[in-house]
Amino acid sequence: TCTKLGKVLKTFSGSTPSRQNNEYYQDGSIPWLKTKELNDRFILSTEEKITETALKSTSVHIIEKESVIMAMYGATIGKLGISTSALTCNQACCVFDLTVSPLTNEFLFSWLYHKKPYLISLGKGAAQPNLSQEFIQSIDIILPPSIFIAEYTRLTHPFFQSIKNNQEKIEHLSILRNQLLKNLLH
Repeated sequence: TCTKLGKVLKTFSGSTPSRQNNEYYQDGSIPWLKTKELNDRFILSTEEKITETALKSTSVHIIEKESVIMAMYGATIGKLGISTSALTCNQACCVFDLTVSPLTNEFLFSWLYHKKPYLISLGKGAAQPNLSQEFIQSIDIILPPSIFIAEYTRLTHPFFQSIKNNQEKIEHLSILRNQLLKNLLH
C-alpha cells in the first residue's frame, strides 16, 4: 500500500533552551542532542546535558529510548540516529514517534537510510538545505504487509544489536585509552 509517511507515524522536533539562562545547562543530567551528533548509528551519549528546570520551563520534549531521529537542516541533513536512552534534542532534529505505527525502528531506520540521497536532494533553503516536518510527513512510503515488517525486524534486529554492542565497546575503549594517555602524561 502506498501512503504518506505522516499517515503511519507522527513526527516532532525539540528545541534549544535559552543559553542566557545558566539554570538550563549548569549541572544538567538530561542528555540534549544536537544534529552534529547524528552519524547514522546509535546515540550512546551527548556532548551537552540540560536540567530538569529546562525540561519543565521550555518546549523541550523527552524522546523515548529506541527512537529514530533525523537531522533536518544544513550540513547534517538526512543524518540518522537511534537513541539508546531517553534524551532531548534541538529543533533541527526530526523525531519519529512509532508508538502507534506499524513500522519498527529497524525498518524505519533502514528505509530512511536508503532514502537519504533523495531527501538531501529535496532539501530547500537559500542559506542552507532544510527539510520541514510537513515535507517529511508528506513523503510517499510503500507500506508492506505487517508480516513482512515483522520478518524484516526479526532478521535485522540481531545485526542492529551487534552494531550497538560494538559502538558501546568502542566508546568504552576510547575512554580507557584517553584515561591511560592522561595518566602517562602526568
